[in-house]
Amino acid sequence: MSNDIVKCNGTGCKIWGNMDTNLFLSDLKKIDSTAWTRYDFRKAPSNQHTCTIPLVFQTHNWKRSEPVLIHRFLEFSHLFPWIERLQQYVTGNGMEEGIVIKAMIVMLKPHSSITPHTDSTDGLLLSHRCHWVVQSDPSVQFMVNNTTTHWPETYIYELNNTMIHGVENPSDQPRLHFIFDILPTRYLTNGVTYRDFTAEEYKQNEQAFLSKQNFPQFK
Repeated sequence: MSNDIVKCNGTGCKIWGNMDTNLFLSDLKKIDSTAWTRYDFRKAPSNQHTCTIPLVFQTHNWKRSEPVLIHRFLEFSHLFPWIERLQQYVTGNGMEEGIVIKAMIVMLKPHSSITPHTDSTDGLLLSHRCHWVVQSDPSVQFMVNNTTTHWPETYIYELNNTMIHGVENPSDQPRLHFIFDILPTRYLTNGVTYRDFTAEEYKQNEQAFLSKQNFPQFK
């Protein structure tokens, strides 16, 4: 599959601006702490030390020739407005228009890492993967294409996920990123469908998510 998006002008990352995180952190505290370990379908060897709060999520094996199917996790609906705010911010600064196909808060545990890897599915390669740095100790290092830097809190980065990337968190604090993927409008020719479901529905269908097949078609 050819990736025809030029990401970050061919570099490893690009800064789109910054946004204060205090109000978001207040909203995040409203989440039950057990939710961080409830959703394990993103677990992979590269990110086994992360925990995820999923907000909206496209099916794992979507192909660009198919309609877009996005699941919305109603348990965290009070955080949905942040998706729109972040999208409007980056598109207002010049990113191409599209829809958010994935949005999640990802916690990297203290004294742990995300091993170097590249992304490969159509959804990840055809979208702009953005990271809003919500909480990050100064010692945290983000590596892209063999270049290692610290991404400061409040900044919004686009990651060139076609390049090898990984993270080291040697600190005593978790690292929090709000990750959102914007799929350009030009890939939406086959339509978009949204499915809403609750935490209980996820529990009943967890194996479908863990199998990394198409997510179940909730009513």
